[in-house]
Amino acid sequence: MKKAIAFMDSGLGGISVMAEARKLLPYENFIMYGDSKNAPYGEKTDGEVTRLTINAAKKLLEYNIKALVIACNTATSIAGKKLYTKMPIPIVGIVPPLKQAQGLKKEGEILVMLTPAAAKSHTIQNMLRHYGENTNILPCPGLMEFVERGELKGENLHKKLETLLNPYINKKIDVVALGCTHYPFLTEEIRNFFDKDTAFINGGDESARTLKALLEKQGLLTQDKTPGKTLFLNSSEDKIPLMKELYLSLGFDKEEII
Repeated sequence: MKKAIAFMDSGLGGISVMAEARKLLPYENFIMYGDSKNAPYGEKTDGEVTRLTINAAKKLLEYNIKALVIACNTATSIAGKKLYTKMPIPIVGIVPPLKQAQGLKKEGEILVMLTPAAAKSHTIQNMLRHYGENTNILPCPGLMEFVERGELKGENLHKKLETLLNPYINKKIDVVALGCTHYPFLTEEIRNFFDKDTAFINGGDESARTLKALLEKQGLLTQDKTPGKTLFLNSSEDKIPLMKELYLSLGFDKEEII
């Protein structure tokens, strides 16, 4: 059986990253692990995030995986460096696409939506020193939980977004960078608060390209040209049906799911 590539997240958001990787790597087997029991990571201490991230990675090593994607901005920002040194396999993380946002900016500003923990992390602060011109950082406590509940639209979500985004509605925002892997599932609702020409980006596609390049470089791409399979795991098993539902909503075939 083909060795799998694992994706881990604090909950369900990492599915958005895995979806980008599936487009590039249709023959690979994937494992998607969500730690919904301990979500949200974005409102925990750095020590808690690091412990949970390392524990999740160790759990996935038991599946004899060949690579791991930290499909969580908070976990990457806080625990990524430590995990890179501890794991015996290739590791790919994800960070908010601030550099890409600067390339898309015109005369307006950039808005980066993040979890509170990621917003104050050293990783983000370092990125801002290089790519922070005309950039607004917006911590979004409580937003990822809407995706965890499968609540992707509705009055409660609208009110939450209105509270968060109200200070920016009258600003000229050229780019909204979604710095949590949960937020891409809310893109259409977030778009309602901005001009139609505002660009929306996230780091999932860049992480997928990095993963493919790393596997190619190390000779780890599968040579088996049968379509890959995907296994969904969660620390809260009752979340697995919702994980599958979110993934299929992105246009994938249910026959791929184990």
